Amino acid sequence: GRLDLHSGRSQVDFEWLAARAQECGASDDLVETVRNANTGLEALQAAQAQGLDLADAVAREAQRFGQSTLRDAPTVLDIVIIDRAGQVIARAG
Repeated sequence: GRLDLHSGRSQVDFEWLAARAQECGASDDLVETVRNANTGLEALQAAQAQGLDLADAVAREAQRFGQSTLRDAPTVLDIVIIDRAGQVIARAG
């Protein structure tokens, strides 16, 4: 539900992220790993190690939230998640 997700101005909501992992079919162990992660990267890597596309789930939720925030504004919203290496790891829109 936050609009500014810059890492210097926001914090990861690990409870929310664990819920997304669970919705994607994560095992109970992975859900707990995500919930107790120290960083978003740690949660992402744990999910990726088990073949779970957590970044895609986050992008879809960001798209949904962004669209609801824009309401009927004549705007096209694309969500792109880029890792620290500059690679696109998820997109929605």
